Amino acid sequence: MRWFKEHSQFRSEILIDNNLHKHLQQAP
Repeated sequence: MRWFKEHSQFRSEILIDNNLHKHLQQAP
């Protein structure tokens, strides 16, 4: 299950990255 744990952490980091990117694009 170690791989799965690292994989979910990796996925959530990507989601955070995408959200941050969208937020920056919305900034004037």
